[in-house]
Amino acid sequence: MSRWSSLKGALLSILSPISVLSMVMAFSVCAQEPTPKPNVVLILVDTLRADHLGCYGYQHNVSPNIDRLAAQSKVFTRCYSVAPWTLPSMVSIITSLYPEVHGVKTEKDRLGDKGTVLAEVLRGHGYSTGAVVTSSFLTGTWNFDRGFDFFSKKPASGHSGVTSAAATYHGRKFLKEQAKTPFFLMMHYFDPHTEYIEHGKFDFTSALGYKGPLEQGMPIIDVWPLINKKLMTDDDTAFLKALYDSEIAFTDACIGGLLETLKEMGVFENTLIILTSDHGEEFMDHGGLEHSRTLYEELIHVPLIIKMPNSSQPESLSIVVSVLDVFPTALDALSLPAQPGVFGISLAKSDSMQTDRVLFASSYRDGDKMSALSGHLKLIHNIKSGKREYYDLQKDPKESQPLDEPDRPEFQNLDHALEKWQEINAAQQPLSASTELTNELSEELKSLGYLR
Repeated sequence: MSRWSSLKGALLSILSPISVLSMVMAFSVCAQEPTPKPNVVLILVDTLRADHLGCYGYQHNVSPNIDRLAAQSKVFTRCYSVAPWTLPSMVSIITSLYPEVHGVKTEKDRLGDKGTVLAEVLRGHGYSTGAVVTSSFLTGTWNFDRGFDFFSKKPASGHSGVTSAAATYHGRKFLKEQAKTPFFLMMHYFDPHTEYIEHGKFDFTSALGYKGPLEQGMPIIDVWPLINKKLMTDDDTAFLKALYDSEIAFTDACIGGLLETLKEMGVFENTLIILTSDHGEEFMDHGGLEHSRTLYEELIHVPLIIKMPNSSQPESLSIVVSVLDVFPTALDALSLPAQPGVFGISLAKSDSMQTDRVLFASSYRDGDKMSALSGHLKLIHNIKSGKREYYDLQKDPKESQPLDEPDRPEFQNLDHALEKWQEINAAQQPLSASTELTNELSEELKSLGYLR
């Protein structure tokens, strides 16, 4: 046999039908486009208590869509806000800075032009950025539109209308306009905020047979006299909670519509979805209603649900985390460089989570208050009166009785940490600017209970 015949036979053997098919498949794999960058959807539900969601153990079926999302996500059972009201907390979420650092501590402070916000970072990495907001606090007046290509405040109507459906409409519109560019969409839902309205499809009050003086949609300023005169009954509180649940259920349905759009577009799996809240809501837990003036669990314990891109592995984590962690987690999940100078940590990988953190929260309304939390131990310091309250949340999760143990070493450590934190921040130059409140804005903030 000639040398050519031998070589020909060897080539034919190599290039058998199976070998040729394998070569074609290998070439096709190499020729495929790289996996697209994950998208990001940040869902912020205003005034949402963690313990009123099914995935956090609530007995009423108010959050089926959020619960389904949680079933394929990381669920952090002990996430804390940095403030018990919207403006400072929301600024902290998008900057990963404490209010004492970004400087937005009252309604007359606005986010300055210094520092960096999440939307700016993502836009700098090629993301199309969009936001839909439903509160005046999150508009351009407070510089909240920084970094967004698309910014809709059309649903922001305070208590003059239902906002969640309109928010979802504008959010879906933004999503459907996205083609090949990776996107970041920030959705803010407002309806669980006072005043509470019952949505017909989500009726939680009929079973109560309530006959008291309260009505749905009642301005909160009309409810406070009952509290001041100590006339609020358990039935009154149960009725308000039922209305609140209706608001959550309605918002949950709208969030379900948004998530369904992601699935219809075929991008749900490749999207990082983070759901959290700015603060909770009080229903006479400590003798009051609504929020913004105390630092008890009902106001600063919030949900945090993170669905990682291309992963549906559920995980429940009980370590103490913060809304400050949203920013660094998003960057880490997208394999983007970490942002220097932030206070949050990434929660994208379990091995990078800290378990020994001290977290702070503050409220500068009706007497400045600050809190420090480490593990299950918590300190609340009323700066004006000097009063300090110590709690062991493992033994007293509802903070029903402060402990008379100021000399306990663990509490002394919290005292020291809080004092050091105050000293450090007293010397800082905040990044905020001041804003002038128009008569219209002042009236709106009064209607929301922020100004009196």
